[in-house]
Amino acid sequence: MLQNHAMLEVIRKRPALLSGLTVFVALLLTTDDRFFGAIPDEIQMASSAVALSHFGEIGVSSNWAYVAHPREGEWFSRYGFLQSLVLVPSTLAARFLSVAAPALVSGPLFSLLQIFLLSAAALATSLAARSLGSSPGNAFASGVLLIFSTPLWAYSSAGYSEPLQTASLALSFAAAVAARNQAEQEPWKAFGRGIVIGLPLLAKSSLCIPVASFLLLTLLQDHPPEMPARKKRQGSSKGKSRRDPGTSSANTSPSPTGLLPAPGGPQGRARCPRSQAKGIPGSILWPRLLLAGFVLPCAMWAALEFHRFGKLLGGYEAEGFDYPFFTGLLRLTVFPNKGILFYAPLTLLAVPGLWLLFRRNRVVSLSLGIAILSPLVLAAGWWAWDGQAAWGPRLVLTALPFLFVPVAVGLSEAGLSEAGLSEAGLSNARGIARRAAILLAAAGIGVNSMGALQPFAGVYAAASSVPAAPIPLARAAGTPYEIEQGPDGTLYATAPHHLSLTPAWTPLRIHALFLLRRMSGTAPEEWLARGFALDPPFRATMPVQPKAVFRAAVSPFRWPFWGRSWLSPDGNAVDPYLDALFDQALRAAETKNWHRAGRLAQGTLSWPANRRSAFFLKVGEDAARAIGDLELAAKMEKAAPRSDSPSN
Repeated sequence: MLQNHAMLEVIRKRPALLSGLTVFVALLLTTDDRFFGAIPDEIQMASSAVALSHFGEIGVSSNWAYVAHPREGEWFSRYGFLQSLVLVPSTLAARFLSVAAPALVSGPLFSLLQIFLLSAAALATSLAARSLGSSPGNAFASGVLLIFSTPLWAYSSAGYSEPLQTASLALSFAAAVAARNQAEQEPWKAFGRGIVIGLPLLAKSSLCIPVASFLLLTLLQDHPPEMPARKKRQGSSKGKSRRDPGTSSANTSPSPTGLLPAPGGPQGRARCPRSQAKGIPGSILWPRLLLAGFVLPCAMWAALEFHRFGKLLGGYEAEGFDYPFFTGLLRLTVFPNKGILFYAPLTLLAVPGLWLLFRRNRVVSLSLGIAILSPLVLAAGWWAWDGQAAWGPRLVLTALPFLFVPVAVGLSEAGLSEAGLSEAGLSNARGIARRAAILLAAAGIGVNSMGALQPFAGVYAAASSVPAAPIPLARAAGTPYEIEQGPDGTLYATAPHHLSLTPAWTPLRIHALFLLRRMSGTAPEEWLARGFALDPPFRATMPVQPKAVFRAAVSPFRWPFWGRSWLSPDGNAVDPYLDALFDQALRAAETKNWHRAGRLAQGTLSWPANRRSAFFLKVGEDAARAIGDLELAAKMEKAAPRSDSPSN
């Protein structure tokens, strides 16, 4: 009983912190780190991180389907730079691990970053919900359920930048709300919040739309600022609040309706005490400090865009919005393969919460609406609207925090009381809302457990061995890639493409079938050959020498947890650090930096034989011959194993 009371007290006082810690621990217990680095995009970003941490550069090799090539001899990752930047600690730790324990793969070090980022997204969402009037319990739940009742849960084991995008946007919004609601602004806080608000630009350029709305949220006020002179405190400050003596506690904490009338109370804009002490009006200095902080990530983003692409927004220059917009909109919302309502059913309850916030404060609700709609509108017409190899609607996952905040606010006691119901009606509404929330949250957890326990990288690896199957013309419209026409005019789509387009092949079903077969104890070769009786049939083929990702996807089920790949090492397992090093060796060879290419390959000679890469050592051998070191070239030739790729 005492323990329950203590837990409730922690939730009441620190719901956001507890939410982040809960997510962190739960992800450690459910993340399968064997799949990190199985998708090429992940390695391209890791390669840029290796270049940054090892050489102070950001280039990659030309060995990618999509890579920026602004100048002769230079290639750059087209993805947001922030993902490569935050991967630097992982690459440094992997470098140390490769020396201290060369038999171990680096996957857990990289997936740990994703766990931290998802925990930060939960914390920021909980903070924002609490600031906007949610109860402590609902704020705590909003952060936890943001991860475990949505597709974000599956991304702790993948190297995509969606966890970073979601975390940075959630933190940006939380900083904007805090800046708006703060009764007293220290200069360093205003400057720091400006940096946090602008940071998502470095994660992905298209996030400029919600970021702009967050900036306006901090600058647009409901009341014109009237800055009274700062009063002098009387007596000792010991034990007293640090607020302005003229500002009541009601103006510095969430009001019963969840939003302050305006930042800093009825007077309008938050005040900057140190600036006022110097005679500078806080209403003038505070927004300037915030904008100065905001300009820093914006300037860094612009400089990187020009350096990597030669112009702004140049990373995706050769790609466009070729998919039918309304078809994409339906597929991303209500269709079973990628529809957000199937993967995150709790978002249905965001509608009443958004309406409530609209009645309270239109600026806040407008900002939330922009953050929700902008990724959906952009993704609906994008040629790769489905995010391709992914769990759920990957390209719209950044909208999730801004759907869960109104859910938490709408379900709070104050939110329900604003519905204008009688006492009996309010009691009934409270019960219905709670039961609906529990049911939808449980459904979301159940659905997304399939993506977490059966990582999508493994399912796509297995699906790649399934023969192409017929697809109707109407269903294939707008997606010429991965589709071929047979001699008789029949269209055939690859199996991974069917996972996005064919309802019978919805990943919700395929992942569940994989899990059931793995839990049955049946030999993988047997149940793969038997396949799944779908339309078209799903029959994968076990290769003679399957890659580690394929083996992990079909082997008998064992509960995943962070660090499993260290406890049961597989010499042929995916190793993102090894693959990133290999890409940097290729880059060095392309730019005729033979000494660097040779050093990178030579470093792997001390690794166990089953961890070495034949391709990597071949690059090193050629580099050694180019500089005339025939002895080193012979050593690399002798050490090279028979292998098909840098890591499997």
